[in-house]
Amino acid sequence: MTSHLSEFREVWIVKFVCSASPGERPCAVCLVARELRTGQTYRMSEDELRARRAPPYPTDPDVLFVAYAANLELAGHINLGWPTPKRVLDLDVEFRNSTNGREPYLGNGLMGALGYHGLAWIAGMEKPALQHLAKRGGPWSASERDALLTHCEQRVQTLHELLVRMLPTIDCRVRSSGVAT
Repeated sequence: MTSHLSEFREVWIVKFVCSASPGERPCAVCLVARELRTGQTYRMSEDELRARRAPPYPTDPDVLFVAYAANLELAGHINLGWPTPKRVLDLDVEFRNSTNGREPYLGNGLMGALGYHGLAWIAGMEKPALQHLAKRGGPWSASERDALLTHCEQRVQTLHELLVRMLPTIDCRVRSSGVAT
């Protein structure tokens, strides 16, 4: 697996949970980021995120940022005033590219990508109560904050497993456009 990613110093799998009122920009509620090779993990709540001028992981050209439907994670960077990653691998784009012209049984979302690659959907991953909690906005109790972070961390673990399954079919060469594909 790492041979495809060998030109990157670090590979970060990143997931934000955001809150947004209709018509408003999403606000970062929490973040979980895990470096693929070392397993170093950051779990950060809203207050911790807002106190930072930059993400806890590097965004340099030799670092790969991995997400599913990366627009939310990139919006998190922009809304926090953080530099955006120089190299992005969006597993949603890669999944849609690999199934172009076909309709996956479970659709084109994360659940569809997991099913297509033989991975189980984690029960409760899309709990409506957690979605409502994030959408409601803070302040959150300690247990609510922990539930949001745990949900986010489950997503990062799932994306790690999906990346491992998808990687043999992804060409991760660095392109001059700045996008790793």
